[in-house]
Amino acid sequence: ERERERLRTDSRRASGWHTVVAMDASYVPYGERSEWSDVTPVPQDDGDSPACPILYTPQFEDVMNYFRAISAADEMSERALALTEEVVTMNAANYSVWHFRRRVLAALGGRWEAERDYVAGVIGDNLKNYQVWHHRQAVVQALNDGSQEIDFTAEVLELDAKNYHAWQHRHWAMKTFQLFSSVPNNGLDYVDTLLAADVRNNSAWNHRFFIVTNTTGFTPDVARKEIDVALEHLKLAPSNESPWNYIRGACKAAGLQLFSQPSIEAVCQSVLGQGTQPAAVLAMLVDIDEQKAADAALPADQRTAAKAHAEELCKTLAESVDEIRAKYWQFRGQCIQSE
Repeated sequence: ERERERLRTDSRRASGWHTVVAMDASYVPYGERSEWSDVTPVPQDDGDSPACPILYTPQFEDVMNYFRAISAADEMSERALALTEEVVTMNAANYSVWHFRRRVLAALGGRWEAERDYVAGVIGDNLKNYQVWHHRQAVVQALNDGSQEIDFTAEVLELDAKNYHAWQHRHWAMKTFQLFSSVPNNGLDYVDTLLAADVRNNSAWNHRFFIVTNTTGFTPDVARKEIDVALEHLKLAPSNESPWNYIRGACKAAGLQLFSQPSIEAVCQSVLGQGTQPAAVLAMLVDIDEQKAADAALPADQRTAAKAHAEELCKTLAESVDEIRAKYWQFRGQCIQSE
């Protein structure tokens, strides 16, 4: 072990690591703690000549050396649980530590309610950390109780309304524990509040689709109502692609053709009439015309005109409006032409 440590030190020096990091003065090394005297620490094995050794702090090395030791021994104890908390304080993204902590908790009889409170605090300091959110989910599963997750995720979303982890966790909890009826209007009122604060909150649009899909479903009547909601928001931000995609999804889920809902095309034309050409608006018109051109129930001249208009829109998008996706619009135009 001494030889291995010497090689690691020499490698660090050779790599340009000359700074000596002192251990926190208030920190008591595990080797000096009587309750850990029976444990032999296990150093990290980077091999004899690591290409790019990481300069861990002495405190981090000490904690991890003892964690590796109890992990290798599969020790399920109070001190093991306390040690995992110290590791998490240093690196909350260590998946192995979280996994080991859950095993220790289970062996000690659970304590899942206290753990739920604990991980809430860790999440507060690590809002965008996959491992802490996964741990929260595992704890809630162990409790078989999702009653706190609506309020908890709302608190996080108040800090960051587009936090992917909070939204994913909220979706999981609502579906797993069927919490839709526990919030006003199945949660749509909450979505409305977020969209009123930020009409471009695309996460809220995604959540809206999730709620409708898992409650009423997109029946034709529900879809028409949701289309109207989206169009009202689009009047404020017509370039926002998310509500347009929401409309596409609502129509598809309800089995409706885009052109069968005149209000969609009407809003598109209204926006263009203001002298602007948002790519999202033209893209919607392409989809509408493409559906018209493919509908055998429409008169032949109407289908031909729609096809020509769709090709013209694709050309406009490729050449002047959405040039960054020119290749895509050229491809779309060619597909429409060949239909």
